[in-house]
Amino acid sequence: MPDPTPIDAAYRRGQILMAILTRLREQALANPAHPRWVELGLCPAYETKRQAVADLQATFADLLGLVGHLTLLDMAASFEVASQARLGTRLGEVRSALAAGGRKRVLPPYALRLVRDRDEFGSLRAVAALLDGEADEALLDAFDAVRQARNNFAHGTEILSAPVADPDAARDTLNAVLGLL
Repeated sequence: MPDPTPIDAAYRRGQILMAILTRLREQALANPAHPRWVELGLCPAYETKRQAVADLQATFADLLGLVGHLTLLDMAASFEVASQARLGTRLGEVRSALAAGGRKRVLPPYALRLVRDRDEFGSLRAVAALLDGEADEALLDAFDAVRQARNNFAHGTEILSAPVADPDAARDTLNAVLGLL
């Protein structure tokens, strides 16, 4: 099994938070009148048991939805950091090869300036454009779905709507694209 990537670490953080919230939700719904839920701000103290259960269910639905979106956002951000590092290395290799090749062949004096800066690949869209035609189309489509889901959340979305990209599939997609860089 390959070493875990930063994307895997982000996925794991999300799974831990989901497990904690799921367990806490089960405890809260099993004993909705417990004062702990009021202390945590999960429901008001004055509610009936029925109202407390409804409030707790709504609160945990919000929280679980939020963690799903945050997990995807964390994985995408982790991908961006890792891809920047890998692309920086690749750009250095290309620059070295061009510099060495320039001594052996006639290259225009501006040849090294044709190589772009690492920062120009800072977005998921730029990475997709870099790999367009080089990577499997299905992988790039899945990568675009992750990008769209990240953008939807980052620019405003309903947290009760599950992320468009499944966290397991998103992790696999991001790791596969990272492996191509």
